[in-house]
Amino acid sequence: MTDSNNDLLTDDRELAAPPTAPIGLVGLHDLADQLAAVGFDVVADPDLKTTAQLLQSAVRIWREEAGEHERMPVLLLNSPRVAGLVPRIQRHVDLTVLGTSTSPVGEAEGYRGYQLPGTVRDILKNAGVEGYEAVPDELELDVNGVLLDPDRGWDDWEPTAGGGSGDGQLVLDELPTPQDLGDAVFGVSRSHQRSAQPGSAGRLGRVGLAQVVISLSGSGGVGKSTFSLAVAARAAERDKRVVLVDANLGQGDLGSFLRIGGAGLPTMFDAVLECRNLAAGIITPARLVDVRSAGLRKPGFALLQAPSAEELRTGRVTAAAVHDLVEDARRIADLVVVDTQIVETDDPRRMVADLILPQLGRGAWAVALAGLSTAGLTNLTRLLTDLESEGINPAHVFSLLARMPLGADVDHDRLVRTLRERSVNLGTGYVDDGLQAALNRGDTLADQPALANLVDVLLNRMFDLPVIASAYHPGVLVEPKRSIWSRWFDRRRSA
Repeated sequence: MTDSNNDLLTDDRELAAPPTAPIGLVGLHDLADQLAAVGFDVVADPDLKTTAQLLQSAVRIWREEAGEHERMPVLLLNSPRVAGLVPRIQRHVDLTVLGTSTSPVGEAEGYRGYQLPGTVRDILKNAGVEGYEAVPDELELDVNGVLLDPDRGWDDWEPTAGGGSGDGQLVLDELPTPQDLGDAVFGVSRSHQRSAQPGSAGRLGRVGLAQVVISLSGSGGVGKSTFSLAVAARAAERDKRVVLVDANLGQGDLGSFLRIGGAGLPTMFDAVLECRNLAAGIITPARLVDVRSAGLRKPGFALLQAPSAEELRTGRVTAAAVHDLVEDARRIADLVVVDTQIVETDDPRRMVADLILPQLGRGAWAVALAGLSTAGLTNLTRLLTDLESEGINPAHVFSLLARMPLGADVDHDRLVRTLRERSVNLGTGYVDDGLQAALNRGDTLADQPALANLVDVLLNRMFDLPVIASAYHPGVLVEPKRSIWSRWFDRRRSA
């Protein structure tokens, strides 16, 4: 190990047990030396074809040593060049696909997805790689998978060119009140429509504080961000003022799902940097429409983006700071949807202590999404138990079995009973090709059949809105309604 590598390691990392499983890198060979320096057995090569051959040999050897059912972890940088390799290897390895700004990745069946940028430690942790603690905090991949210089400090950062309203920020020097800010974010026309409603007494804007719903999960890949997006989009299309908050610090996916990466839009870091100025960080629905491709559905909600990895490293955006921004968003909206990161036993970012518990204690709602991961279910059950012991209203804690494969060999009823012991069960979200295709093309998911009924049931409990969408039954084809003209032509043919 060289002296330069020793400089990157702290004493406790040197004492960490080295990982035993080899790790494969596809399209990430620049990372190989860094991981090898802290004890990983790395399989990588600059040539993709050579990498594939090395992986095939390494997987065979690893299975002989560790057992037929053990899978070697592999990180693959997403690109059109490797698209054909994913289905070939995902059945044989524990695959994590890293999405870039030009080749984003959603949640897919059979492998994990991680949308860059992010720290290498966080990426390995999300991938379930043992020994990730040995990796220095300073190692970081940018939005295109390039390893950043660990010696580059915050002082070297240059802001994106642009300013004023051109980069998505609101100019609100003359709008001091939450009501005025709400009208500026969502459009004054929405307020005028409200003033005509019975009992409004001609008032503009909203009165009171918004409802808050927080998405939780104990493991990755269960569709937590997907569900958050669907809730925000469907509530907005049902005439609610909605702010979607990406509080997944370290791996904010919602900007990638919405296809707004690289647009130079602000994040919650901008709001925190300007002394908790919500207007500096919020992205209006109109701005989202402007930066998305013309063929994509128009979002009706506002967005607070997660900070970039570089912004997160400043230590300014904490769970407590997100809590304050959520409180500010409540003053301009009807609903604030908060997508959080995976809950962990030690709560290292204090997401539970500083954001989730305080909000739930004030009457917020929680939706706990559970997959089939044993560790994920354990984490989630522990959190639900903690919420119960903290006196959180159990009627405000929902659960959802998510990404359930059709025909999976699991005791579905037992899982539901376990969740119902500490929550109100919304139902089951099944793996659905149509939902995945919609997510891949950047849709807002406002009317996806696999989620619409589940979202409607949630909105019914929160706002007493009627449940419009019917329950989703996977594998059952819904016959399209026939028009009166088709029936008339059928009669003519039979005459």
